[in-house]
Amino acid sequence: MEFKALASSSSGNAYILSDGGESIMIEAGIPWPKVQKAMDFQTGAIQACLVTHGHKDHSGYVGSVLRAGIDVYTPFDERFVGHHRIHFVPSDQQFGFTVGRWSIKSFPVKHDVVCVGYLIGRVSLEYGIERVLYLTDCLYSPFRFKGLAMILLGVNYSKDTISPDIEPAVRKHIIQGHMSLQTAIELLKANDLSRVREIWILHCSAQNSNAEMFKREIEKLTGKPTFVAAENACGAPNGRHDL
Repeated sequence: MEFKALASSSSGNAYILSDGGESIMIEAGIPWPKVQKAMDFQTGAIQACLVTHGHKDHSGYVGSVLRAGIDVYTPFDERFVGHHRIHFVPSDQQFGFTVGRWSIKSFPVKHDVVCVGYLIGRVSLEYGIERVLYLTDCLYSPFRFKGLAMILLGVNYSKDTISPDIEPAVRKHIIQGHMSLQTAIELLKANDLSRVREIWILHCSAQNSNAEMFKREIEKLTGKPTFVAAENACGAPNGRHDL
């Protein structure tokens, strides 16, 4: 499998997971022409788009994705109720479904709006069943996961790097709805990483994080190659990596 970060910040998020034939788009937070360009206009390979929640940097361009003829899975989006390509996943329980050759499970996470994470699976001739964990914009994970090959983890801030000058309302939004480096480390400690081949750090806060320090700490803990998705990764060297 191949993972490509198109954009990863509070300005917009979008990612592509591909098996070389079929692709899954994760989040719809950037204009559709940027997605087309990043995929060399081969967007026909996209089987579905998975959206975690309704904040604009994750779902602002759902309409464009739908107009491109791609089914969207999301916990809720009142703008498109009744649309034939919208599929609502429950936000209070685990929910499994298949898209093309992909097996997907959504699960609830704690954010300041309704939000889910995704466990995305594919069968590999070389490795058997491989699972990719996508978890961002959440306080913590209430679940543990088995058989992970790749972890895509939103690590927004650290207790040591959050700005002391941040506005109280913004600070509350960050701390009560996003994962810290310290929580990410505890999550990684709680899961079996024996089959993990790489970890991605997503959605770092521009003002309240230190991406290189986060990468260093996670690599030190896990011994796994760790990559940081650039804020606007389209075409960037660290925006793409093979699994």
